[in-house]
Amino acid sequence: MFSQQNKEIFDDLYEGVVMVDKYRNIIYWNKSAQRILGYEKEQVIEKKTKDGYLLHYNNKGLAVSDCDCPLNIAMNEREYNKGDYLVKSKSGKVVPIEVKAFPLINKGNYVVGAVELFKNKNEVILSLEELNNLKMLNSIDDETKFIKRTHLKSTLNTVKAQIDEDNMAGAIMIELSNLYEAHRTYKKDIKRRMILQAASAIKRNTKDDSIKFRFDEDKFLILLKNTKPALINMVKEKLVTAIENALIRNGMSILKIRACGSSLMLSKTDNLEDVLKNLESKILRKSAM
Repeated sequence: MFSQQNKEIFDDLYEGVVMVDKYRNIIYWNKSAQRILGYEKEQVIEKKTKDGYLLHYNNKGLAVSDCDCPLNIAMNEREYNKGDYLVKSKSGKVVPIEVKAFPLINKGNYVVGAVELFKNKNEVILSLEELNNLKMLNSIDDETKFIKRTHLKSTLNTVKAQIDEDNMAGAIMIELSNLYEAHRTYKKDIKRRMILQAASAIKRNTKDDSIKFRFDEDKFLILLKNTKPALINMVKEKLVTAIENALIRNGMSILKIRACGSSLMLSKTDNLEDVLKNLESKILRKSAM
């Protein structure tokens, strides 16, 4: 129903993407749908959404009727629709989602299915109160939607307040290596695409409560609120692999990492700003090698 290239594009989206046939059997389920709802694609392909895998509830917790399902609305009315719903994840947790649905119409002008894009409304970089305090309209990077470095200090106290003996904070810094080399080779806004693909890989491979920064043009910082030494190293290795496989041309990875490092804030007596300064110095030393 759609090409391999389209599948790859959908898999890179931060929003969940579900495609169904005209009987509402699931025929496509992207990585973000798995992240948000917990079901792997092998568990849901050829299953019906109304069987519980993507059953929509209204804000009172009542299941919507078939005629009010956004996928059915898209197919029956042959047009785009959007709305806010509740769904249940695999773990049974209620997830508030923002939905956009549109019909799939073939060359013969027949409706053959529908696509739903949805995002978890709870997946925000910080809480609403924190967003207001940061005046987010001016603090968010336009390209990646990560927090700008200029607002790093405003965020550190929030992280530090959540540290205790069992919940340590950690930081991972990643520097890309070949933005300008790739731009000279490929042109066509490849540098922006590399940054967006790297940011997308970071979003997919870190927890929702982690705080992401566009630290520099080619540098990212991820603050982990609840981590351990072994866990932060595992996340770092996972991010390196994900980023370097996020953009492939002619069988070769275009995205390369010049340096990657991590640090751990062990207690509230540690100065998180000093931890980050030491981490940045470590990254600069690696870059210079």
